Amino acid sequence: MAVDPCVSPRQAPPPTWVFVRSGLLDERECLRLRDLLDLEGEAEEARTRAGDDRKVRRSTIAWVPETADWEWLDRRLAEFLAMAVRETGFVIDGFEERFQVARYEAVRKGGFNLHSDRARTGIGSRRKLSISVQLSHAAEYRGGELEILADGHRFVAPSALGTAVAFASFHNHRVRPVRDGVRYSLVAWSHGPDFR
Repeated sequence: MAVDPCVSPRQAPPPTWVFVRSGLLDERECLRLRDLLDLEGEAEEARTRAGDDRKVRRSTIAWVPETADWEWLDRRLAEFLAMAVRETGFVIDGFEERFQVARYEAVRKGGFNLHSDRARTGIGSRRKLSISVQLSHAAEYRGGELEILADGHRFVAPSALGTAVAFASFHNHRVRPVRDGVRYSLVAWSHGPDFR
């Protein structure tokens, strides 16, 4: 299991099939992704697989365009995914959904209740590894922790800007409500055949 030095020594190591890498994105890259929500007017209300349920997820989102301007991000996430695949041995076909930028605001009690990213049908049933990248400085908000519940304990993802966490899409996880400020994250899902 890969343990990154950005994981606090006071915290238990990541659970099985959870991988952390600090510095996947630099500050300029994180701000550019945030601009998709803040400057370009692409924001929409986030929806769960069941539809629009603000009791489950309270955030706004924007989709990263699939254009040449964003190919650098595709490569960076693919490199991180390759590391996680080497560690897990999961069979992955690639990214079949576009990447999503999310904004969780304290004024809206932004958060995402406990859930997994796998579904029984549709494209969600092919999700194998989920990726979350921290786009905010930890000092920009309070609350908003990404928690992954696996192996009988709660793992709190590091909150350093640009840190990426990959985890098995069947792991239950949540974003705790943001109590002050705004938290931004980038989310991606990789896909492959059913687990055997």
